[in-house]
Amino acid sequence: WLYGYFQRIRSSRKLEKESKENISLIWLSGMNYPDHNTLWRFWNENKLKLRNLFKESVRTAVRLNLVSLVVNALDGTKIKAKSSNNGILNKKKLEEVLKTLDKTIDQMEKEIELNEKKEEGEYSLPEELQDKEKMREKIKEALKELKEIDRENMNPKEKEARVMRNSGKKELSYNAQAVVDDKHQILVGIELSNKENDAESLVPMIDEVKETTSKTPEITLADSGYATSEQLSEASEKNYKV
Repeated sequence: WLYGYFQRIRSSRKLEKESKENISLIWLSGMNYPDHNTLWRFWNENKLKLRNLFKESVRTAVRLNLVSLVVNALDGTKIKAKSSNNGILNKKKLEEVLKTLDKTIDQMEKEIELNEKKEEGEYSLPEELQDKEKMREKIKEALKELKEIDRENMNPKEKEARVMRNSGKKELSYNAQAVVDDKHQILVGIELSNKENDAESLVPMIDEVKETTSKTPEITLADSGYATSEQLSEASEKNYKV
């Protein structure tokens, strides 16, 4: 998996294929050819350890004097989510559909009640009304979930992703943050969030560097997107020079 990360192989099925064709992976696996299910289970059980392994690689770079921690540069970039915009549930649209459904169901119920007074025999709810009732419940559940996470939009298949401007378009995305040391351009801090901008990321990213390297840089450079009064004040309190 570590080799896969470095080679941008981020799929268990692709890693399985590469382990049978890529000479480096054939050597690494000792010609054992693990299948994608085994690879997935290993990754799922050890993802925190793999993350710590990356941090250990930075600590090794610090010990080898490859990281100066004199000047660090911080920036963010938007990464497109796996899910598309097509499956997005929008709070405003859902509320409009719910109102329309409520009216339709009310009208149907009145008609049923009127017919019930005129007719005799067993009665069961019409299929059309049953379907609309189910749809109404699903919409209510979706609205409840949106309210709980305080969001206007959500894709049920990838709930963490948010709609944000990415390369000029509004797409389901994440906001990736990276801190780079100036000596050999080694990444000393990384994080992925679903915040739409960088306004809350300055201090947390310097904290991340400190956690990884046990030190703080002499100065951290960032663009004006990070320069909120709250973040600058907190940086000052922690003696972070930015």
